[in-house]
Amino acid sequence: MKAALFHGDRPSLSIESTADPALLSGSAVVEVEACFVSASVAKTLDAPGGRMLPPFPFAPGMDTVGRVVAVADDVAGLKVGDRVYCDHWYQSPTAPALPDHCFLGAFGMGPGAKRHLERWRHGGFAERMMLPAECMTPLGEAAKRATAAQLCRLGWLGTAYGAFVKARLKPGDTVAVVGASGMVGSSGVLIALAMGATRIVALGRNRERLDAVARLDPRIVAVAPSAKGFEADAIREATGGQGADVVLDAVGTGASPEASLAAIGALAFGGRSVLVGAALSGALTLDYTRIMYNENTVQGSLWFPRRAAAEMIAMIAAGTLDLSSIKPETVDLAHANEGVRAAARDSMGLRHWALTPR
Repeated sequence: MKAALFHGDRPSLSIESTADPALLSGSAVVEVEACFVSASVAKTLDAPGGRMLPPFPFAPGMDTVGRVVAVADDVAGLKVGDRVYCDHWYQSPTAPALPDHCFLGAFGMGPGAKRHLERWRHGGFAERMMLPAECMTPLGEAAKRATAAQLCRLGWLGTAYGAFVKARLKPGDTVAVVGASGMVGSSGVLIALAMGATRIVALGRNRERLDAVARLDPRIVAVAPSAKGFEADAIREATGGQGADVVLDAVGTGASPEASLAAIGALAFGGRSVLVGAALSGALTLDYTRIMYNENTVQGSLWFPRRAAAEMIAMIAAGTLDLSSIKPETVDLAHANEGVRAAARDSMGLRHWALTPR
């Protein structure tokens, strides 16, 4: 098969012929239809020493959609021919003893992740890919409502969904999304709509992308910064004066803490803010007294529970989670390097890049 391999000695991928993946215990092999091209792949190519990576050479790529072509004998619930979404998040049941969380085919975050990255070495930048079967969720009817290139965004949608689950979002709630013009933020708006939010305040600095998100539904109110920046009073006013029940904070790397602090300041009594973004340029200095008196919660959320993939897929199949507004650009395996650099330049809002090997 063909794969885009990273050897670690130059900031580019090498398109090569390599052996087809051989089944391991507990695994399945998919023929890749689409793999999300994250801007983080370019960072890995440019600075491979900054993260725990699989052994070189490896095919990067996480959030993959494909068709099952082989299933290990000890696996139940999957069969050859199933179209599946592959969630590359992996963690062993013994993780509390030695954290070993990682994204297979991408990078490790826990100190014990090295063994997983060695065993499950390759990601979705290949014609075929093997992962633990537990990472794969059948798409069923959802595959008829969205393309593979749209469905490979489920990891980003899931980041928002996992945050909303932790924040106990319920139908009728008012939601504020910080960074709504970005990838996770715009995905969060779609998820909030699907989960029954009655008002969504979308905060962002890129007016063009923010307006594109706001046009999706009359329940969405766009709020750009004033001359003074983002202010809690303006966000609260956009909620109808009641404040936000839930804040999804999806700020980008290096952003000022201003918008995050304003959104937390606009929480309703008992409101919850969940942080899913990246490193801020400054400290997030919270108003202790207001948070205590207002019984607010501020928490972090890295990813989503394994069951969340099936729940989102069910929403897509039912038509409540509509992915038609997502406009992916596709690139084939031969042009993987161009796709990686393009994704680093202009993947934002409702637009992303997907690698389609065939």
